[in-house]
Amino acid sequence: MGLSPDTTLDVADAAPGDGICGDGTPGSCSLRAAVQEANATAGADSIVLTPGATYTLGIAGANEDDAATGDLDLNDSVTITGNGATLDAAFLDRYFDVRAGVATIAGVTITGGHVPHDAITDRPGYGGAVAVGPGATATISSVTATGNWAEEFAGAFGTRNGGVLNLTDVTATANTAIFGGGIGSTVGTVSLTNATVTANHAEHSGGGLFSIGTTTVLGSTITDNTTTGWG
Repeated sequence: MGLSPDTTLDVADAAPGDGICGDGTPGSCSLRAAVQEANATAGADSIVLTPGATYTLGIAGANEDDAATGDLDLNDSVTITGNGATLDAAFLDRYFDVRAGVATIAGVTITGGHVPHDAITDRPGYGGAVAVGPGATATISSVTATGNWAEEFAGAFGTRNGGVLNLTDVTATANTAIFGGGIGSTVGTVSLTNATVTANHAEHSGGGLFSIGTTTVLGSTITDNTTTGWG
């Protein structure tokens, strides 16, 4: 399914799985609605954003897993083509939680992510801009993540427990976490190609990058990151 949001407002889909983004009226197909339809449609889908537009999250409710509230949960394979759009999480949550399949994200700036540890569900606060969960893969290119925060690890981009995170031509700058101010992984796989990781801060360790697991860095710049601990 190919989807093109026609509003930058953050509104939920009327009936996920009916093949209609929004409620079928002009101006009702939001990015959230498009993600919900993509999740509900078997097979790989594509979402193309309006060039230069800003999509700001506006529906609070972290730790929900069907993209109805909080971050946009990607539960099936999808390609998101940003065309220079800005994705602002408005400090409600991270922006994308890649939970299954392969997510391909390109050509956006992601800012305003805010992910605390949830004591009730014991979910880790990781991936301030994009989190990649167990068994999922994210291929991210030509993306800038700036001004995002995660309470535990991976201020911008993070993966854990078998997730795969591929970063190409990506910039992570001015993000914050306890471990891995820019990028973090715990028992995941991370690759950086032609990436720039700069001016991020970790409160404990790994100012730019913190990784426990397979990590490949090619042609990348990791510089001017800070930490009050080590690394």
